[in-house]
Amino acid sequence: YTELTEQTSIRELLREAYQLVHHVNFSYSDVKEMSRKERDYFISFFLEEVKQEKEMRQNSRNRPK
Repeated sequence: YTELTEQTSIRELLREAYQLVHHVNFSYSDVKEMSRKERDYFISFFLEEVKQEKEMRQNSRNRPK
């Protein structure tokens, strides 16, 4: 059980690191120094931004020309 939870935690950490480095343009060393709370906030900000951009694109497509 401990190995499984450790593997899951490592996978989650690596996924968060990937998202923050690849999509948010943090350096990997910056991500490694962040607390769990900081990573959660930045991922939340990023997801909110993506949601807003998607809504804006949909609204612009639905506007009459």
